Amino acid sequence: MHAKEGITTEGLVEQFDNFLAEAHFLKAKYADQISLLVGLETEHITTGDLDHLEALLSRYPGKVQYVVGSVHHVNEIPIDFDRETFEKALASFKSIGGADGQAAHEQMEAYLCAYFDLQLEVLARFRPEVVGHVDLCR
Repeated sequence: MHAKEGITTEGLVEQFDNFLAEAHFLKAKYADQISLLVGLETEHITTGDLDHLEALLSRYPGKVQYVVGSVHHVNEIPIDFDRETFEKALASFKSIGGADGQAAHEQMEAYLCAYFDLQLEVLARFRPEVVGHVDLCR
């Protein structure tokens, strides 16, 4: 499988393997000088991402000491890239209708509900030690 940026899924796994090895090497090397925790930040674009994270965590028992549970996409569209992409994510929610103000309110409400539903899914499934920028939906 290939990501849009040209790196394969296997390449990402290899990159993470290298990160984890280096982080634990540095943790051991400097143990007498600093306390170093090794962690990762989640991404929830699709449920498949959470499945991959679960597999990753089970592959490295005890090596990932904390998880930052974050959501950066809604309806599989990035919400923190730029204003245009955020507007695209917002527009992916249709309102029932009504006056322009009411329609915009309904659209925003649907977007916010989707964002927090995704965040809840991350929290319930992984119980991360840190909740990442819960206000990113703004």
